Amino acid sequence: MITRPAWTYTVDHFVGSPLSGPRPAQNILVDPNTTSLVKVRWIGLTHGPFSLLSPVQARIQRIMTLPESKLVHPIVQFVQNARFDSIDDANAFETELLGPDKKLGTVLGSLAGALPMDVCCQFIVASGSAASTQTQIQVCRPAAQQLQIALVTTTQASTEPDQAPRPDPVTEIVVLEPVPTQGVTRWALLFSSPFAEEDLSALAVIIEVQPPGLRQQDQSLLDACKAHLEKAAPDQQLSAQSSQWRGLQEAIRGLHEPDLWRRNLLFLTTTSRAFLAQEITLAGDALIARQLATSITVEVLDKDPNTLPQLSWMIEHTAYTLLLDRAAQEHLTPTHEAWLILHTGQLGRDLTTLRELIDINDSVDALQQALIKENRLYLLDMSPAARTRAYEWLKTQGEALSGYDPLASAQERRKALESTQEYYD
Repeated sequence: MITRPAWTYTVDHFVGSPLSGPRPAQNILVDPNTTSLVKVRWIGLTHGPFSLLSPVQARIQRIMTLPESKLVHPIVQFVQNARFDSIDDANAFETELLGPDKKLGTVLGSLAGALPMDVCCQFIVASGSAASTQTQIQVCRPAAQQLQIALVTTTQASTEPDQAPRPDPVTEIVVLEPVPTQGVTRWALLFSSPFAEEDLSALAVIIEVQPPGLRQQDQSLLDACKAHLEKAAPDQQLSAQSSQWRGLQEAIRGLHEPDLWRRNLLFLTTTSRAFLAQEITLAGDALIARQLATSITVEVLDKDPNTLPQLSWMIEHTAYTLLLDRAAQEHLTPTHEAWLILHTGQLGRDLTTLRELIDINDSVDALQQALIKENRLYLLDMSPAARTRAYEWLKTQGEALSGYDPLASAQERRKALESTQEYYD
């Protein structure tokens, strides 16, 4: 039987993703109706029944170590035995882990947190020893029906028994591929324990995510989430000196690696929140994704961005330019056109205006505001298809005009537009 260690268990939140890390907590809507409830149960085991779940290696999106910021292949000692899979019943799985007499381990602690869109909920376990270790599970919602889970371990201890503890902690970040979520979803992660306790050789983490819509009794969790996000520094951003920025630089250099270029490209586009570039990386064929990677490499040498907003705009500008140049050469496929409509609304069919917007703006945020303004103007268009594309895109951005129906009569549309004149100010 394992004696429960004197560890601390805490919950925290940040805006961002496991790949990007924290970013400024601005314009984040913490709405109980769209916020999920996530519960995490930590279980300590005397040994790892590593045959219960599927090997984690095939599900790994990226591994990083900080502060060294080395980009490594997704096999390291820390995750060699790790397992990850969905489960049907959390209590039944716990019973299977602990055995009928609960002699194989013990439940160490349970935590719960609110999980809004575009936010990561961190479930942190820390030892209290001088050579301290901290392990956290990050559960993030990058999309409405998608979760991303990461395992982050930070240790102050040396890897060699006869060496003094390192002056700076070393962090390993294991980011798993996004997983779908519909209804109540449960996942389990099983891995070798990074802690020093001799009678605890493995940890199991059971993650349960409820559908959006918090109950009244969950209000305290929502309040805690808001407090954590408000506490974040408003001007927090990646700098040229940060370890994460060094990771981005190494990922750019990794665009030349034959086997890892696409993984590095996905890391860049995800971390920088360059969404069109990310679309090309995930959904495009190898040819167009390679063209994007090559163009980004050239642009980096030319422009030398040194902040995250600069890098984000450079990558996104490169992606738009790539598709617009293909259109000019009549090489734009229906799939490429669909990407442009998805990310720009009716401007995806008005490529002349879109290129003008790309040329005159100098940041992702500035382009976004310009796209909103132009799509609002298309609500006045004579074409039902143009109005519908503009309206549907504005709706995905939270900018739809209340009471407006793109397929309503001209009189009804005019009435809705006239009732909200400030919409065009």
